[in-house]
Amino acid sequence: WNSKDDSPSLDDDLALSNIEKFLDSGKGIVVYHLAIGVFETHKDRVEKIIGRVYDRSLPGHDPFREFEVKIVKRDHPIMKSVPDFKILDELYTCFALEGRPIEVLAEAMSINVKKSFPMAYLHKYGKGHVFTTVLGHDLQALKSQEFVTILRNAVLWLGHKQVPAAPAKVVSSARPIIDERYYPVVQEELDARIRQIEQGLKQG
Repeated sequence: WNSKDDSPSLDDDLALSNIEKFLDSGKGIVVYHLAIGVFETHKDRVEKIIGRVYDRSLPGHDPFREFEVKIVKRDHPIMKSVPDFKILDELYTCFALEGRPIEVLAEAMSINVKKSFPMAYLHKYGKGHVFTTVLGHDLQALKSQEFVTILRNAVLWLGHKQVPAAPAKVVSSARPIIDERYYPVVQEELDARIRQIEQGLKQG
């Protein structure tokens, strides 16, 4: 993560260069939720890669609520077996509707801005493609079979693999961890990380 308040680093340039080379070779990447806001100090460069970027001058998102996602490109393999669906999530409005050419796959209507915003889209870079979804605020969103199917289909399509007709399975349910909200934290992994840090402190 790199915000506008961070100083640019050589690591940023190296990371972006590697992404550009990867896409130029004909491969694809998935941009998930707030990842549209990475490398803010390289905003113009990131926009060339993913098509749209987080814009602090625009409203962030609608109130956290259930809303309907409408499929725009039903004939695209990424949208295979995906009907219109409802999801409990953040509806992002923090990126420009106009700009570089993108292929909108799904959209939703903002109650704040009173306009439809892309929830999933494709952008071509070099010989490769970037799939972006601004859905997926927390594990609650991953209880949606439709959303999980979109993610699975996107990974397969970007990898030049066949997309199955059957919808994806939701392999695990989200459990509330803090204040009835859902966070992508697995307790066992968190405990292991704490032990690792403690061990490092003892050795230091």
